[in-house]
Amino acid sequence: MQEVHIQAQERKERGRSAAQRARRQGLVPGVLYGKDVHKLLYVRRHDLNKIVYTLETYLVNVELNGETFQCVIREVQYHPVHDYIMHVDFYCVPKDEPVTVELPVKLVGVAPGVLAGGQLVQQIRKMRVKGLIKDLPSAVEVDVSNLQLGKALLVRDLPPYPFRVRMAPTVAIARIEIPRALRVQREQQQQS
Repeated sequence: MQEVHIQAQERKERGRSAAQRARRQGLVPGVLYGKDVHKLLYVRRHDLNKIVYTLETYLVNVELNGETFQCVIREVQYHPVHDYIMHVDFYCVPKDEPVTVELPVKLVGVAPGVLAGGQLVQQIRKMRVKGLIKDLPSAVEVDVSNLQLGKALLVRDLPPYPFRVRMAPTVAIARIEIPRALRVQREQQQQS
């Protein structure tokens, strides 16, 4: 999993007016919590945007008062109209306990269905997984090299990973669509 470092400052004030003042200064209020830690903090919006507005999932090293905490972003609250970040929750990751995160899905390989004229369609962009932080990759690589025309690759078809996939087994990850022209051509061949 990719790591990124963020500087944070302790938040002493609480309430709506303090949060609004901080947002006007380019800061985002947040919470850092875990097994033995609970701290209120501010993070620069610019630093947070680089992590949140991407498909990647990061292990965030939050530096607060000279101490560094390894975290994942657990929740982000957005403004309902303007879509900027209003609040962020950082969860301190225990090294010896499994954690649940969403990782990006990366399709690898060339599907025979694509070579036959089909179109590869990725159904999901992120996959919910659970495992030790040391076992989690930057992205879940899914091999589509056995995917035929009109077929779909489901969660239950995935090989074993060093982590558990926390999604229903019938969820489609990718499928090969048959274009209309190819479908018509196949129907004509079957009729003759």
